[in-house]
Order: sequence, then structure tokens, then C-alpha cells
Amino acid sequence: MTMTKTRRALALPILGLAAVALSLGGCKKVPNEPGSTTAAAGSEASADTLTTVLADDSSLSGTKALFASADLAATLDGRGPYTVFAPSNAALDGVPDDVLATLKSAEAKPQLTSLLTGHIVPGTVTTADIAKAIEAGGGSAELKTMAGDVLTFAKQGDAITVTAPGGASATIGSASHQASNGVVHVIDGVLIRS
Repeated sequence: MTMTKTRRALALPILGLAAVALSLGGCKKVPNEPGSTTAAAGSEASADTLTTVLADDSSLSGTKALFASADLAATLDGRGPYTVFAPSNAALDGVPDDVLATLKSAEAKPQLTSLLTGHIVPGTVTTADIAKAIEAGGGSAELKTMAGDVLTFAKQGDAITVTAPGGASATIGSASHQASNGVVHVIDGVLIRS
């Protein structure tokens, strides 16, 4: 398939169209509907934005601070919808202090922004959506992030894992928080790509 045909085949209007599932190399793209309001399993719809949801979960205070450092809080307060794979504080504890300090510096703001947008996908994607796409994809599924990366999802027992380009992976926890403009899935790792 030529590059032009590939781009045309993968292009999806931002609003108003139903999700399209594409098989790519044995993987299944997760249906991603920007207008979707499906609640995540185990969560209830909320009038709070993604920023408020991050602030309300004390286990995500470190991730909330990183989004604020990258000036992405306004994005997470915006219309969306977005799906955020938010590293827990325990996950951030696994990142060396000097690396976190560097990422929080003004000079590294572009790198921090890129790292964090690699944890966000457009639309509301529930764990049920991901699980269905993994099954339909023969064991794996893909989602494209706001940073332009492709995250790969798979099942490991009953758990869903997410892997970034370069191999960094995390498990999606049981805590998912529905917001008025998307959903937050708590993950146990940081999706640092190489």
C-alpha cells in the first residue's frame, strides 16, 4: 500500500464519525470515538474534568504535578474527550529523582510535554473497549497517542498491559475514573519511550 493510500485509510475525522477498527500487522486498533461518553468499568460519570479527577485521587498527585509543569492542565480541562493513562505515585517513585527534576525544569519542558502526551489518546476508551479490541485483534491492540506514538495493549491473565515504543510497559489498574471530558486509567508504570 502506498504512503498516500495508508494515510487516507487511517485518516479519521475528529468529530461525528463512528469509530473504525483496522487490522494492522495482526493487531487491532482500538475503536476510539471522540464523542463517546461510555463510562469506564467500575466508574461513574462525573461532572469533573480530567484535571479535577487527577487532583481528587491522591495516588495521582505526582502525575497531576507533571501535567501542571508541562502546562497541559488546560488541555485536560478542555472539551476533549481524552483518555489518560496516568502513572501512579508508586510508578513515579521508580523514576530516578534526578530524571524527574530534569523533566520539571524549564529547559526540559518540550521533553516532558512529549512524554505526557504519550500517555494521552484522543477519545474516551474504556478498559472494556481495549479488551474487546485485544480479543478481535488476536491478542493485541493499538492506540495512537497525542504524541504520535502507538501504544500496544495485550492481556496478561485478567490484566491489561500497555507497552510504549521501545518496550516500557505498565499494567492498567482496576481504578478508572470517568470525567466529563474523558477517562483516567491508573497505570503502574511510566511509558518512557526510547
